[in-house]
Amino acid sequence: MFKKRIDGVGSISLEKARLRAEAWRDAAANGIDPVKIQQTEAAQTFAKLSEDYLERYADKKRTKIQDERKLKRNLLKKLGKKKVSQITHRDIEDIHRAMKSSPYEANRNIALLSKMFSLAIKWGWIEKNPATGIERYAEEPRERYLDHDEMVRLAASFDAYINEVAKKWPQKNSHHFADAVSAVNAIRLIALTGARKGEALSATWDQFKIEAGIWTKPSSHTKTKKTHRVTLSPPAIELVSGMQESDQDGAQFLFPSRRSPTGHLKDLKRAWGRIMDLAEIENFRVHDLRHTFASILASGGASLIVIGRLLGHTQPSTTARYAHLFDDPLRDAAGKVGAAYEAAKKGKGAEVVRLHKSHHHD
Repeated sequence: MFKKRIDGVGSISLEKARLRAEAWRDAAANGIDPVKIQQTEAAQTFAKLSEDYLERYADKKRTKIQDERKLKRNLLKKLGKKKVSQITHRDIEDIHRAMKSSPYEANRNIALLSKMFSLAIKWGWIEKNPATGIERYAEEPRERYLDHDEMVRLAASFDAYINEVAKKWPQKNSHHFADAVSAVNAIRLIALTGARKGEALSATWDQFKIEAGIWTKPSSHTKTKKTHRVTLSPPAIELVSGMQESDQDGAQFLFPSRRSPTGHLKDLKRAWGRIMDLAEIENFRVHDLRHTFASILASGGASLIVIGRLLGHTQPSTTARYAHLFDDPLRDAAGKVGAAYEAAKKGKGAEVVRLHKSHHHD
């Protein structure tokens, strides 16, 4: 008669234990060693689930690098050694609660876990998803900008990334090295112009008048489906001019790629993920460079109209999301009024902005 001890009975229901015993009995009757079944179950840890998820599923996702980062930084430390069948709803709830101060990141981690456990169900590892029913935190609209220190680290990470790729692929004419250089230059152009990622990656040389410092994006390349004429800053002109001088092949695109069917880079996810790691910057997307561009303009006193034109907005309401960034320049301007009154109270002169005569009153 077949005898096999069911380990960890206290962690499962009697009904589940009975079904497992029956499965082992059936396996033995069919010449399958139940010991191997238990060994397989013991190997089904969260670490193994993570490995299988990244290998079998995440390759299809554009967020693979971000998923891998979440697993390494948070989830594997807390769940890695646990068998997937022993992870409870409370375990997942504790992880979510521990990240309460970062609601966006907390919610993304739970979404990742939920998907992974759904796959574990399909693979026959578990019967229920322990991440189901976790109430997500409310999320404010994303307004993530780089601060000064992050900008410094980002700039340093560009060269670090290219050097890293050069060491891995020593041939300077390799596709990998060329794509790395193109990716870094694309990120730089996005940062310096506030362009959308797709607009930058599909940019062609005939769109640029470098001497005049103008980039004209055709309507077919913009989100608004309208031609967008951009005035380039001196650093942006220097970047594009340098790229043109080093272009030996006479390529059509600013960011060509021999490995892409379109002839230009299609995405930046691999380069971006590694650059973020090197710069030690978290929770920041390529698109947030566009927000950072707007925030720098606003803090420098540029008007919403100017910001909207540089970003290619067609509706003032779209640019209005940056209105709160004018607090500092407005405070400085209002401070001049306060200084004038303080000076007048002390009988001293002060710089006073005289108002033009007007025939109406506010």
